[in-house]
Amino acid sequence: MPGVLDELRERGRDLVTNLRAGPPWPAKLRPLLANRLRALRHGCCGHPGQPGC
Repeated sequence: MPGVLDELRERGRDLVTNLRAGPPWPAKLRPLLANRLRALRHGCCGHPGQPGC
């Protein structure tokens, strides 16, 4: 069973990968902020692959 640190490391790696790919930064800002706020409230934003998820 993976530990908490392993899960955080994996989530961080996914976040960086999502931020590097796709449209330029100005187009990523709105979904990034919306996904982070949703994730803070619910634990997951529900949009894997989008910026900030």
